[in-house]
Amino acid sequence: MIDAGGNGNERFIINYLAKIGAGRIDYLFFTHPHEDHIGSLDAVIKVIDIGKLYMPKAANDTKAYGDVLSAIKQKNLDIINPKAGDIIISDAANHIYLSVMAPAKAEYVNLNNYSIILKLAYAGTSFLFNGDAEDILEYEMIDSGLDIDVDVVKIGHHGSDTSTSEAFLTAASPQYAVISVGENNIYGLPSQSIIDKINKAGIKILRTDELGTIIASSDGKSIWFEHENKAPDIAVAEVATDSKISAKAEIATDSKESAKTEQHTGDETFIGNKNSKIFHTEYCHTLPKKSNQVIFGDRDAAIKAGYRPCKNCNP
Repeated sequence: MIDAGGNGNERFIINYLAKIGAGRIDYLFFTHPHEDHIGSLDAVIKVIDIGKLYMPKAANDTKAYGDVLSAIKQKNLDIINPKAGDIIISDAANHIYLSVMAPAKAEYVNLNNYSIILKLAYAGTSFLFNGDAEDILEYEMIDSGLDIDVDVVKIGHHGSDTSTSEAFLTAASPQYAVISVGENNIYGLPSQSIIDKINKAGIKILRTDELGTIIASSDGKSIWFEHENKAPDIAVAEVATDSKISAKAEIATDSKESAKTEQHTGDETFIGNKNSKIFHTEYCHTLPKKSNQVIFGDRDAAIKAGYRPCKNCNP
């Protein structure tokens, strides 16, 4: 679970968790200490069993932040401060990987840029959750060499024009952009400039102010969406993959397994990402979509072409 909305959303969130049968949250993330992201988190912590709790090293002098800290103390939970490059889940059996893409630095001027950004990959499908991250974190992710090429992006900062740079959209190259934003909000979000930018990139937009609650589901090969309100049909995202996976995935709890590197022979091919200029082994769990792939006959050819090795699979 990532964040929990503002104060006043407690009943909605707890009822929803009960509806989907979430009697325990194995991994709870608090992206950054703004009330609209953590206001109801104290209620969630109080009534639901929590496995591991992740939050950035960033404080805020607000009642909402204090309430969350009190709930954490009452439940005697340990706080984990993740950083870019950390692998939270590496479940090869179920083809599930959850990695931290940001933050990379210890200090930022704006609280939004402490946002924990997560990449979730299930077999041939992938999602990026950006919190309230501004473009400074987007450029840090691009420069880091971490692979942010995904199918679905949760747009940063509710569609504010402080986020979602053209460079980020090119590097992530999603098919879908989900904007979590309140209907008729006083900030006028999402920004029209951001909508125009996403549309120009040919990315389909789904907005909570128009569709209500949005649920994205994956079987490892395709992604489909459900939502509360009527809107033009949203086609299933067919994700290019050779995977024959059909089994449903269940997230393994308390997994302490690190990402594993396969042993490879010298005659294997290597797969480059045209957007990020990163190359991978053919077994890497962060392979780009087929449309963004370029194939190299050997490692030297990839390096000569200006591609960098992936930090996950170490080709």
